[in-house]
Amino acid sequence: MDTRQLRCFFGVAEHLSFTKAAKELGLTHSAVGYQVAALESEIGTRLFDRNSRSVRLTAAGEHFLRQIKPILASYGGLLQSTRSIGLGASGELRIGFLGGYEERILPLFMKRFKRECPGIKVLIAHYSLKDLRAQLVEGTLDVVFTHARAVADLPGLKAVQLFEAPIGVIMGNDHPKVGRSLRLEDLAEEAFVEPAASLAPPSLTTHQEFWARLGGQAHVVQRPQDFGTLFMLVESGVGLSLLPRYMFDQNAHPNLVFKEIEDWKRTLKGCIAWNPETGNAAIPLFLKSLGIHPEASPVVALS
Repeated sequence: MDTRQLRCFFGVAEHLSFTKAAKELGLTHSAVGYQVAALESEIGTRLFDRNSRSVRLTAAGEHFLRQIKPILASYGGLLQSTRSIGLGASGELRIGFLGGYEERILPLFMKRFKRECPGIKVLIAHYSLKDLRAQLVEGTLDVVFTHARAVADLPGLKAVQLFEAPIGVIMGNDHPKVGRSLRLEDLAEEAFVEPAASLAPPSLTTHQEFWARLGGQAHVVQRPQDFGTLFMLVESGVGLSLLPRYMFDQNAHPNLVFKEIEDWKRTLKGCIAWNPETGNAAIPLFLKSLGIHPEASPVVALS
């Protein structure tokens, strides 16, 4: 039994005419007759009583018609939904974000995407850097918004840079050096509050380079597990902190100041990253709604 046999049976049953069924299906009269006969042979009973003047359903045919209608309707729906998923017009898109700059742009992206692709269910959640990396590689996340350095070493990924923020020093507005230009030598004796490794591992590479340029061992007094605590410690005068500008802007406080280092210019780059091997057809649709070409260049390691 195949769908051609079922469509031919349904056409004849609806019109009680092989000729009308053939016209509707775009087949010849003999082709429709052959398919119905093949179906009757497979089932083992006649579904139609027919002669040169009329066609009518047998009792078995009426029973079969009642049962086959919802099956055909369900099959048609299955074809449509499967086709939609394959084209990316429906299905699921799983997005992970780190939190930070992307929180400003994600709502705009999401509104546009939902207008353009209303049939796609979007699941979005905040993750740590470690979990973003792991789940992107494993394929449990389709798209992530993160630091470019955090995914630069992962093979096979594609990414596009979304922003670049300068890295500088955050200090209290009552700090003795707040009113002057900062150079590396001005920071050699300062205490610092550094994010915990689990909170911002890519920034720690920048920190290590920073300490090396200062020519001494890091004078880190605390490594808090969240940025709220970090900013409170800086405001309390416990130490300075080395962070990208967008983090300062997000946690803007009248008692804190962001200052760039005149002789040490570094930036943090944010990106959107995805694994093209996942096969989720919704990914290129999402990227295009953001104005991003799916064949973008891979992320390269940052210096």
